[in-house]
Parts: sequence; C-alpha cells; structure tokens
Amino acid sequence: MTQYTLPGIKKASYDTCMLRFISAIIGITATLFSTCAAQHIVLTKEQQSATSTLSAWLSIPDRMDIHVFSSAEYELLVIDNGDEGSKHPNLESAMTRHACTAGINGGFFKDDRYSTPIGLLIENSAIISHLIRSGFIAAGVVYDTGADIRIERWQKLSTNTAAMKHAIQSGPFLIENGKIVNGLNNKKKARRTFIATDSRGTWCIGCTSSLTLRELGEWLEQVTLPGGNRIQHALNMDGGSSSAYWDSTDSTYSPSFKRVRNYIGIRPRKR
Repeated sequence: MTQYTLPGIKKASYDTCMLRFISAIIGITATLFSTCAAQHIVLTKEQQSATSTLSAWLSIPDRMDIHVFSSAEYELLVIDNGDEGSKHPNLESAMTRHACTAGINGGFFKDDRYSTPIGLLIENSAIISHLIRSGFIAAGVVYDTGADIRIERWQKLSTNTAAMKHAIQSGPFLIENGKIVNGLNNKKKARRTFIATDSRGTWCIGCTSSLTLRELGEWLEQVTLPGGNRIQHALNMDGGSSSAYWDSTDSTYSPSFKRVRNYIGIRPRKR
C-alpha cells in the first residue's frame, strides 16, 4: 500500500518503488505515477470546516482507497451472491474463492427476501438480471468482453449483452468525458464505492469515507491515474452500509455492514 495526504495532512508513508505525489490546485489534486500494473493507493484530504480553526484541526481527513490496474492484464469479474446473499458471507470470502487481486461490493438491489438485483447483471456470460432503461442508480454499465473492460451509458452500449462476459449496471455517473456530472447530490453523506478509468487502459476500483456524491465527483475530477492521464469516466456503485473494499496486495479489508447481492472482483487475465 502507498499512502498519500493532500496539503495540511501529515504524510503517513511513502513507497519510492511505486509512486510520487504532486499536490496542486486548491489543495485537492493528486497526481500519481507508476510503472506497476496493479497496486493499492490511499489518498487523504483535509475536511473543510466553516466553524473554527480548532474544529478543523480536530477533524479526521477524508480517505479514498483505490486499486489501480490495467485492463490488458486484469479482468473484471461480477460475482453474484445469490438470492438472500447466501453464496458468500462477505467480500473477502468471495474474492479469495475466485482468486481475485482486489474487489468491492457491486450494484444496487431491492430490499426484498431475494435481494433482487436492480439492472443488468451478468456473471460468466449468464444473464442473471436484465438491463433496465431508466433510473438514477442505473445510468451506466461496466462490463468485460473477455479481452477488455468498458464503461458506457445504457443508451449507448457498443456491445450486445449476449456478448458480455461479465457486466453490472449502476449509477449515477460521477465523471463523464473528464468532467464532473451536473446535478450530483451534495447533501447526503455516506461511504462510497466506484469504478473509474482514464479510457486508455488504466482502471481503478475504490472505496471512500463518508462523502456526498458531489464531493466524490469533485475529488475524482482532480485525480490523475498512473501514466499521467486524468479520469475520464467514473461510475458510482451501491454505497452506505453496502460499501466494502478488499485488496490482497497489502491485506487491506474494509467490510460492508450488511450482506450484498453482488461483488466486483479484479483478477489476472488468463493467457
């Protein structure tokens, strides 16, 4: 794990083999450089306080855990947890059973006895739940073709669902074409999980401390992925008590507070 802090927060650790950090632009920009294919990175930034210097000093910094990987070297897995979320007791169990390098919780699901998934869900080319064509939490689809990973709005899918190996529908978009999406909620704070890409083969999955969707979008807009490219597309996954993050590269695990319907895993592509 490599950990960085943004201006105003003491640097916790530094890994010269992996990255170097450059801070800029109103104290929330993180630029990351690396030659490694997959790694765990921690970003923190100081919470803004409108009350007093003392309360700002006592505040806990916001945190973002991300696992960075190449879509040429790693595949995206969708792991269905079955009706009532009974196949895997937690994210760690699901990831280790499927030989994944890292993973997060997946998309939204209904609060019914079957934990029915909301939107498209494909696991190993089997369609578990079909595409839906409306809804704030179903704006985009992230999928693996067997050779590459793509993230697209459901209205503009370039691949037929029958040809997708793994796919999951969620939302809203946080970043699109390099810009924060308008209208993101800026009142409700919760833990967040997401998937993002620079559209040039570098991807990341991530989990955050309690943020609004707007705060997360603003932060991601300032992050540059290894290779020097900004995030072009970022899709929000199910957050709050569903949020979970697991990374085998340094044994980082932040579990969810409840069982979820599905997971996203990252695993080396078979050659």
